[in-house]
Amino acid sequence: MATKPLRLGRGARLSKTLTADDIHAFANAVRAEVRYFESCAVASRIIDDASIAAFGAACGDLNKVHFDDQFASQTRFKGRIAHGMLTAGLIPQVVGKGDVRAQHIKFVRPVRPGDKITARAKVTNVSPTGITRLDTVCVNEQDKPVITGYVDVVYDAHHELALEQAAASPCFDHLNGLLAAGLVSAVLGTKLPGDGTIYLEQHLVLQRSPAVGEMVTGGVRVEKMPGEDKLVNLATFCLDEANEPISTGYAVVMFDPPVLSTAA
Repeated sequence: MATKPLRLGRGARLSKTLTADDIHAFANAVRAEVRYFESCAVASRIIDDASIAAFGAACGDLNKVHFDDQFASQTRFKGRIAHGMLTAGLIPQVVGKGDVRAQHIKFVRPVRPGDKITARAKVTNVSPTGITRLDTVCVNEQDKPVITGYVDVVYDAHHELALEQAAASPCFDHLNGLLAAGLVSAVLGTKLPGDGTIYLEQHLVLQRSPAVGEMVTGGVRVEKMPGEDKLVNLATFCLDEANEPISTGYAVVMFDPPVLSTAA
């Protein structure tokens, strides 16, 4: 259940020092073989219980829907699911090395422990200012999307070369930025709204990547209260110790906690 009742303008925060162990754990949890063909980078891996446990420990997102079989069995998912941001961690590997400016993520289907997920990134536009937009998608073994969205990135090299070299040069700054955003996921899932929160959408504007050993605060603020659709809109942010932004954005979640059985 939520630790705080929902109210317009109400917020919650979680602070954590991102250690080298946290960063390595996340990187190992999403490490995949990257291939390149027809102007598209592709990476696949199985999201297993070890990956889920590593990500939960790294960012503090211990939402019961990821770890508690009994709780999760009484949700609309009828079982445990992986963190959305864990699955999104495949995307930096197919984007390649560059200065990521923004990312939009829609979580359209749940990922369950043991699912094999494939991430793809394809260039759709290059602006006059040099910002390359890549459409990104993660699909399951039935080729059904579990994540859709896009990434805006500035490459030092030509975008085709950057994608070709993605296997050798993943964007660790991008990956670290998503780990910091995992603190937002942790706040949503454990503080506000709390257990039973279903992550639907996240938009991130990335100012910089957090450094190893840096204290990062992830937070949310309620911007729109749920109606009959149970959707909650929240402003999101990650701050450094000087309260300067690492990333800003917004999230859309559904707050639909299960009615837990009290039967023995």
